[in-house]
Amino acid sequence: MNRFLRSDFLPALALPLLMLIVAGFAWQPLGGGDDFWAHASIGRWILENGQIPRQTLFLWSETIPWIAHAWGTGVLFAWMMRLGGETYGPYLAQILNLILCAMPFVLLWRFWRRRAPFASLMAPLFILAMWVSSARFHPRPELFTALFLTLLFLFLIQWPQQKSLPKLQIAGVLLMFAVWPNFHGAVAVGLVILWLSAFLELLQTRRDGRLLLLAAICTLLVFLCNPRGFEYYRVLLPIGSDTFKRIDEWKPFWEWPRLATELVVAEILLWAIGMTLWLANPNRRWAQLGWMLLMMAAFLSARRQLWLTALTSLAVIVSNGRPLQGDELFRGWRKLSRGDASQPLPAPMRLIARLGVLVILLCALAQAVSKDDLAPRAVKANLPVGMTAFLLDKAPPGRIMNDYEFSAYLQWGLHERRLLYIDLNNAYPDTLMEEYFELIASHKDPAKLAERDEKRNEILARRKINVVALRPFTNKEGLSILARYLDGNVAWRRIYEGIDGTVWARG
Repeated sequence: MNRFLRSDFLPALALPLLMLIVAGFAWQPLGGGDDFWAHASIGRWILENGQIPRQTLFLWSETIPWIAHAWGTGVLFAWMMRLGGETYGPYLAQILNLILCAMPFVLLWRFWRRRAPFASLMAPLFILAMWVSSARFHPRPELFTALFLTLLFLFLIQWPQQKSLPKLQIAGVLLMFAVWPNFHGAVAVGLVILWLSAFLELLQTRRDGRLLLLAAICTLLVFLCNPRGFEYYRVLLPIGSDTFKRIDEWKPFWEWPRLATELVVAEILLWAIGMTLWLANPNRRWAQLGWMLLMMAAFLSARRQLWLTALTSLAVIVSNGRPLQGDELFRGWRKLSRGDASQPLPAPMRLIARLGVLVILLCALAQAVSKDDLAPRAVKANLPVGMTAFLLDKAPPGRIMNDYEFSAYLQWGLHERRLLYIDLNNAYPDTLMEEYFELIASHKDPAKLAERDEKRNEILARRKINVVALRPFTNKEGLSILARYLDGNVAWRRIYEGIDGTVWARG
């Protein structure tokens, strides 16, 4: 047993176990509010119309000019649904999700293993990064940004170590920045990272300006290699509209609803470990400090940066992770205790460490796959398939007022046969989001409740809304306020009620 565990067994087993952990976290059945449906709907529209949208789609309420920056992702999602149909298309989406969620971690792991001997502590750090990131493991355009950003980090880590990088790597970076703006608007993050690295490398070396030239060319490619040309700059501008301030994923983690404390602590811990290892490296690169500070600032401003910040910390860890080697840690401890710091880690301690890591890997895998329903379902039971069919075939005609979250699947299922009031694409003025929150808002003062109801009545009448379709909700949500108003109003009646939602009609 001792000989077995001291061999290359654990180093060979660690990566497959880590990939199973990612798969366990990433396989999450699609619900009505998943971005996948919204982007697939845009992609289907592109395939059917042969053009890239230039204004709001699928809404009857508002229309404004709009840049569909993730149109490439949408086309890919729509193609998978066309290939697999309503039954198998979601399974294809899940498989793509698993692959793209795993690839950044595979790349970072293989990069580290090529540069250093196996360190037992690295596997738990990868598990921590995966667990922190798992909240973002959904089929969405961010999958491509996570992959491209990881590739960019690996390229930049190697930049100072080679006098001339292979031309193939340079070409790969150029190709990546030509493709990236068509799959996710967070190409802006990549540009900032690249420019920041270029300036800090030039400042540190005082001689190498090639990275600045590459950054300039990549920036030009972003504007030239997208359907909207230089108008794409609107996507790269900081998001500060009132609409995005109301969306949970764009809020800081301390605002309501607060992000889980354990995720915040884990993110900060991972970042602190990366900073510690960077400080311990006598050959540290200033650019990596820039990445860490930039992405932590991004996370503090918007919780949606959870995954990208974790990947940044992990990239810095694998770049500066030599102190995590067992022998290095043991020598450091011996030095602090004024013992003989020349001795390597004793074999029994090395065995105990590897056994401990194996236990951690197995426990993490058990946690990742522990679900109420172990069947690998592609969609949730409350996906609003039945409600969508009812809206198409049995609900009275007229304008639909829908909730924000389940608009994603309604866009896909209704297929423009009926338009919606609001959606996840956010291609509308801030006033529409403000109006939506007026409809679902509550008030602690009972004297103000009648005033709120009057406001709801005015909006529904002015907008000539004839049907209201809401996702399942709890009594603590704002949607329950609107539901109680409709149930108490003789002008409205329930015409559909199921596990996937409720529909009211006027009259």
